[in-house]
Amino acid sequence: MEKKLVLQKVMTSPSSLFFKTDVIKLIDSIDENPIKVYQMEVKQEDPAEKLVSLYEYLGRAAGAELGKKVAKAATKAYETMDVRKVDTKKYKGNIMLYREVFLDEYFQTQQV
Repeated sequence: MEKKLVLQKVMTSPSSLFFKTDVIKLIDSIDENPIKVYQMEVKQEDPAEKLVSLYEYLGRAAGAELGKKVAKAATKAYETMDVRKVDTKKYKGNIMLYREVFLDEYFQTQQV
């Protein structure tokens, strides 16, 4: 029902529990086109901040020795690290995650 028609019916209706002035104020406060537009902010993931495991980075299991070397270098460089729990057929436990950019730098310097 249109707002004008509702206002007209309220004005001409017999009295009720509510005061007509209150009902008219309420109706006037209603927007005729209550369309709300929300803007979502899509956060782009910074590739420099992407955390990956050595397995994901190398495409194979790194092994304990290499894992310790990388962890030591990351700690020394105050690198961002995280931990992920893994439960597979071949490995169960925590794995370290490093910034992909750090791993690029680490393995480039190891080859020189």
